[in-house]
This record gives sequence, C-alpha cells and structure tokens, in this order.
Amino acid sequence: MTSCSRSAGEVAAVLRRARNALHGKGAMVRLEPPLVIAGDVHGDGIALSDVLAFASKNGAFPVLLGDFIDRAPDGNCIDEAVRVMEGIADGRLLSLRGNHENFLHRSLGRHLHLGTDLMTCYAEAPRLLREFGEAFQDLPLCAATGSVLMTHAGLPPLPLDRADGQLPEVTVPLTWADPEEFDVHGVASFDRRDVEGFMARTGIRAVVRGHTACLNRMIVHDSVLTLHTSRVFRESGAGGINVVLLRDEVDDVDQLEVYSLDPPRWRRVMPIHADGMSPF
Repeated sequence: MTSCSRSAGEVAAVLRRARNALHGKGAMVRLEPPLVIAGDVHGDGIALSDVLAFASKNGAFPVLLGDFIDRAPDGNCIDEAVRVMEGIADGRLLSLRGNHENFLHRSLGRHLHLGTDLMTCYAEAPRLLREFGEAFQDLPLCAATGSVLMTHAGLPPLPLDRADGQLPEVTVPLTWADPEEFDVHGVASFDRRDVEGFMARTGIRAVVRGHTACLNRMIVHDSVLTLHTSRVFRESGAGGINVVLLRDEVDDVDQLEVYSLDPPRWRRVMPIHADGMSPF
C-alpha cells in the first residue's frame, strides 16, 4: 500500500479531537474579524500552506469555505484533510462543510478521492472513511460576522441560529447551490430576490461563497462574491490561489479585499460584477 505520513491510529485520534473541538458549535458559528476567507482548497497542500501563511502574516484567523478534500493536484488528499482537521482541533483554523464533506457517505463517482486514497494507504480504510464522515458532519455549514456571511454554496434558512445541520432542506442549499443565472450544478439555486430578502432580514451586507469554480472573482447580485482557492481550477476560470482578507466589518460587498497569489507575492485583485462592471 502507498504510505501516508500518519498512521491509522494517528488519523483517528485527530478526527476525535476535531469532533471534540466542534462539539456544540452547531450549523452556524459567529466569528469576528480579522479573518482570511479561502474557497475550495480540494486537497491542494500548496494552496493551504499559502493561505495559512497569508493569514498569519496579516494576524487573521483562517476560514475555509469547505470542499477541502478530493481532487488533490499533487497526490492523495489524506494528509491535507488531516491537516485541516488538526487545525480545527487545535483552534488554529475553521472549515465549513462543503458538498464533498457533506456527501462523503454517498457516491460522488470519480470525484470522491478521499475514499480511494484511504484504500491505497490503509488496511483500516473502511473504518477511517466512516470516522471522516462522522467528523465532517460536525463541521458548521455557515459562519457570520456582523456584516459578512460565509457559506460554501447557498443561503441558510432563517433564523440563522436555529438551522439544523443534519436536515437535507438545510444542508442541500448550503452545500450545493448556485446563483440562478449561473446554475451549473442543477441541485439548488438562489436569485436576486432571495439575496436581497436575506440581507434585509439579517443585516448581512456581503456574502462570500465557494463551490463554483467558473465564477471565481465574480460578484453576483451585487452582494455575493464567489471565491475559489485550489490550483486545480486555475485553467477553468478560478485563476489560482485567491482569498478575501476581512480586516473589519463592511458596508457592502465592494469593500471586501480580494487577493490572489502571483508567486511569490500576493496582489490585490478586482472582482468583476455579474454585469461585467468592476467596482474598483
């Protein structure tokens, strides 16, 4: 079997510690700036390292928007999945639950790499896969500051603090939805009125989401920024490693600072509105 950097016992221990750290947090968590918000990492160890270094440099807490497993560009995704869960266990980062984590126990066909990676590395693969799945179910589905909502895909039901993270009517919109005009998955969608109504009822001023690689650095509905971070989607519109640096609360989505790594430097980039107009 292919070797991995951790023994099966070590992996299981990390997952148990992460579950203990997540216990009682619920489907929605409250956070305070400064934050560095990263989109789908998808097993990209280089992207994850760059995000964590950028967060450290700016004195900000790193938040991943989910889908940190599968599709690893440099081999298997186990080590990066364990690394994220260990960061959660130690309180050094937080990740939301994306569709890949949420539906780990279901078939994602050729995209479910964590399961096949585990089978190539561990005789205990079935047990570890079950433990990963159980730990992932404890990941929150969304996070919010006073003005910014962070979600993997779509908008949560209201009230925010009462969302049940195990119900499909909650998990599907939050982990597998797209803006209606750019619905590429066909599972769930939201439109301008949904966004405007949500913001009016909650006081949220901007939404940061991942999930849809082709919309990277594009603001839709004038208030929702789609962000992707893995190098996997560099050639399909994602552009590489991208993050939001949230220094403080914002009044609107145009105040979000979006950065892209152009090795060896991070540079400020201009998000594009869905109507093709740049806010900067």
